[in-house]
Amino acid sequence: MRLDLVRFALLPRATLGVLYLDGEPRWFTLEDPDRLVVGLQKLPRETAIPTGRYALRRKAWSPRFKQSLLEVEGVPGFSDILIHVGNFPKDTQGCILVGQTVSCDPPFIGASASAIKALHDLVFPVIEISPVPLTIEHAPSALTRLEAMFALWSRESGEATA
Repeated sequence: MRLDLVRFALLPRATLGVLYLDGEPRWFTLEDPDRLVVGLQKLPRETAIPTGRYALRRKAWSPRFKQSLLEVEGVPGFSDILIHVGNFPKDTQGCILVGQTVSCDPPFIGASASAIKALHDLVFPVIEISPVPLTIEHAPSALTRLEAMFALWSRESGEATA
């Protein structure tokens, strides 16, 4: 199993992406703005995670969210980067939010609680027996972004894809 986060919108107040599970687009993501793209340093609770390859682990317990969560390991100089519920940029605090719907203006993801439950249901059993990598990258083209969004929309709405 592998997760790939492909960012498709680098906005002044947020970064939006699509989270793929084994090559299939499954959820939308919302992160803080990517300060690194414009040459600024990553700041705690204010910056998207740098692009790269990371390991995920199951955090035993999050007192804030009162549940076990996925934690992104190996981000240079940072710890406690989680994948959790939330809807707006103010909810990220340097972490990754997942949802089933997305808006660019204003930056928003919806149905976050059901998305995080689905993600946990799929990843937690696997992560107990083998590592699950997370790759974070920027979409190489607008066409890729549109294809990813259409594939995700089609799967969620039950529409047939061409």
